[in-house]
Amino acid sequence: SSDSLLIKSITLQNLVSRVTKYRDKGFDFWKEPDPNRTYIVGSDVAEGVEGDFSTIEVFELETMEQVAEFRNNTINETQLYNAIKYVVSKILTYTDSRGKKPRVYWSFENNSAGASISTLYYNDEQFPEEAELVSGKEERTGFRTVNKYKLEACRNLKNLVEKVKGIVINSSQLIIELK
Repeated sequence: SSDSLLIKSITLQNLVSRVTKYRDKGFDFWKEPDPNRTYIVGSDVAEGVEGDFSTIEVFELETMEQVAEFRNNTINETQLYNAIKYVVSKILTYTDSRGKKPRVYWSFENNSAGASISTLYYNDEQFPEEAELVSGKEERTGFRTVNKYKLEACRNLKNLVEKVKGIVINSSQLIIELK
């Protein structure tokens, strides 16, 4: 299966499971954002019924290192949206001596529960304009993840892990999820 191929391609070097540097508003941070880097913020939206976790993963694009993670299995969509907004805003507060800010690209799974994230975003006049929302199709915000696209995403992640030997996953929970 694509799952077993993915795990075989992740080396022990990638699976470091580092100790959290600090915790802030439900996020575990392993590294401070750098104003001269680009960050990817992705969210998997669960239904908040304690069976599945809603997550937010933050990676530094240039190093492919996991910077932060949020996991919660009781949160509702509005709370998750606020957590996304919080971490995007937090990343954008880091500036260098010239006032340069990091670049931030973000997205979310737009299946049943995730559709409300889209509505919250479009009705929010305070979401940081500097952050760019990435979507799979123009007519839909976020990414719809049906089985066909999940398999494709797994293949793409596997290829990324194989080609980018320096990818660093700091979260033991994310390692477990990938397995």
